[in-house]
Amino acid sequence: MRYPLKKHIALLSVIIFCTGAASGCTSAVSSSVLVSSAEKNEVQTTENTTENNGIITAANGDTVTTKNYKCTMTKAYTAESLTTSYGYEQKPGKGKIYLILELEAENISSSKCTMSYLYFKPAADRYSTDPKFLMEAPDGMDLFSGDISPGKKLAGYIAYEVDADWKEFELPYYEGFSSNPSFTFILTPDNVTKK
Repeated sequence: MRYPLKKHIALLSVIIFCTGAASGCTSAVSSSVLVSSAEKNEVQTTENTTENNGIITAANGDTVTTKNYKCTMTKAYTAESLTTSYGYEQKPGKGKIYLILELEAENISSSKCTMSYLYFKPAADRYSTDPKFLMEAPDGMDLFSGDISPGKKLAGYIAYEVDADWKEFELPYYEGFSSNPSFTFILTPDNVTKK
């Protein structure tokens, strides 16, 4: 029996998704770090961290600690355009600016983990958005994605396009098949620098 190409593509997509989602750490997924009653999660605070009705806003410069990771947003900035070392200027779409996030994650579990920009489900002003690929990595960093052995770290960037007048950017990280994020960074223009 022959299957149409669309069915093959759909089946392949399901296999790739299941393989990727299962490749996170093998230990249990922690509950959301944004709720103050979350078990064994904490936010190492900076002057950017606030608490409002039990929700902790982890922002630029904060480190979120879950059962498996310590993840720090080391830098967050916006840019109207980016220029490569070859002089090529890369511009976002009309009415948009780039939001560049630099992250560092440490595996504090006892098993190898995979972290990837694909496991973030970001929203700019409540609308989901996808990462944008840049001609040249900012600050010579790699894209935030890779395997992390226990006790080791991963550093990289993720770039997004947001409206020039954006108000809030949510960056939740979903581990494995979890329907709840392991942690979330929330950014506003006042805790992001301009380049």
